[in-house]
Amino acid sequence: MVILVTYDIGDTRERLLVQRLCKDCGLHRVQRSVFRGVISARARDMLLTGLAKMCRHPRQDTWDVQVYFISQDDFANHLRFTSQGKTADSEDQPEIKVL
Repeated sequence: MVILVTYDIGDTRERLLVQRLCKDCGLHRVQRSVFRGVISARARDMLLTGLAKMCRHPRQDTWDVQVYFISQDDFANHLRFTSQGKTADSEDQPEIKVL
């Protein structure tokens, strides 16, 4: 099971706490406010418990964390669009990489 965590948190201190929790649970940063990984059931429980505790008393109104559970098979079929390469058809189109 792949876990994907996305967040929009206005308070810098709280945002850093969520980032630290994600890293401590074994997730890896994918983008500025996105973490992803395959983690144990124990780490998943620690992540969900930690997030639940943090969101009870947010310092600001902007506090949105979303956690997605994606099967390995579904995740294996995802597409990635990147500007790192070009397609053979056109230099103006981004390359599509199937991971």
